[in-house]
Amino acid sequence: MAQSEFDRKIEVITGILADLTVKQQLTGEYMNDWKERMARADERMDRADRRMTRVENILKLAIRAGRRERREWREKYAALVDAQKRTEESLKHLADSQAHTDSRLDALIDIVREGRNGKTE
Repeated sequence: MAQSEFDRKIEVITGILADLTVKQQLTGEYMNDWKERMARADERMDRADRRMTRVENILKLAIRAGRRERREWREKYAALVDAQKRTEESLKHLADSQAHTDSRLDALIDIVREGRNGKTE
């Protein structure tokens, strides 16, 4: 093999090694950049997870509060219905009592008008 052919092969090999070195450096830089981007993405995901956890906790508290309010409302409504029933019963009893009082008052008025003054004839 002639020296010029050998030198040419060395130049080709040197060029290939130079290209590989440049590519390796670019790949290393890309990998470093990719690792940094992944680290930032992980940080964003961690923050998003923390926010989601807070939102979930707030939602759970809101649901509990809503259930508590609904239970209290049902209890108050049941008490109101019960009070209304008692009021209606009392009014019925009062109306019956008033009717009885009216009939007794009518009888008394009749006695006074007839002038009997409590005497039977």
